Amino acid sequence: MEEFYISITRNTRVREVRKQLKINPNSDFKEILQAAGKKLGIEAKILYNRSGAIINNRNDIKSEETLYVSQGEEFWSRQSKSAQNIKESRTLTIGIIGHRAVGKSALTTRYIEKAYRDNFDPRIADTFTKEIEIKNKKVILNILDSSMLDEIMVSFSDWFEDGEGYIMLYSITDKDSFESFNYFYEHLATINKTDVPLVIVGNKCDMEEQRVIKKEDGMMLAKSFNAGFFEISVKKDINVTEMFEHLINRLYDIKYGAMRRENDVESTELKCKCNIL
Repeated sequence: MEEFYISITRNTRVREVRKQLKINPNSDFKEILQAAGKKLGIEAKILYNRSGAIINNRNDIKSEETLYVSQGEEFWSRQSKSAQNIKESRTLTIGIIGHRAVGKSALTTRYIEKAYRDNFDPRIADTFTKEIEIKNKKVILNILDSSMLDEIMVSFSDWFEDGEGYIMLYSITDKDSFESFNYFYEHLATINKTDVPLVIVGNKCDMEEQRVIKKEDGMMLAKSFNAGFFEISVKKDINVTEMFEHLINRLYDIKYGAMRRENDVESTELKCKCNIL
């Protein structure tokens, strides 16, 4: 039996970002349940599949499926909203797409941890979370690191469809990484994501002497995708924060600007109402 990956998410009515969990060949069901709980930061007691059936056997867990992790409560669709105790919070989710070895995980780590690392397991994809502040509002930022999702291995799993905007990363020293973008864009089209905010990003701008992709070519590609464009250096921390802030602010305005405008309209309507005695 070989190792494989599944997606897990908390058992809640509110849509949450899914995380990847590696299932080892020798793991028994209890170990898998404990690992799922640890990954999500909860005490896991029950696993449900998409239809709400309880999974209680390791052999019932299938590669690449999504499982809902419960702390003992019923499957989310059978719960009342009051039982869910839903707390509204503002969240943004960004996916990072790119060829192998262009610096996807290093980019995530640079932004989340303010540190540079270049030793990552290319087989693992994961979700990273950071609390940020935008326009005096606390926002939970989720970053989907697609380390194992390249043009050779797959496709976009259910997990990766959670992205509300995407960073498409290439290396200015690697022609193949740049030419793979048409493939990735076609896959975004299959999951109806070509109309979400995109940023084309050329990494390793500190390696000018090894450049094979002209800046102008990156800008032209970004224009054809109706995307933003940046050249950065993850290693030297050049333009990383600026690039993230550009995409984050654009996402926030799209997602919560409409909500703000609706609230302004409701407020205006309330102010205009009068009582006739």
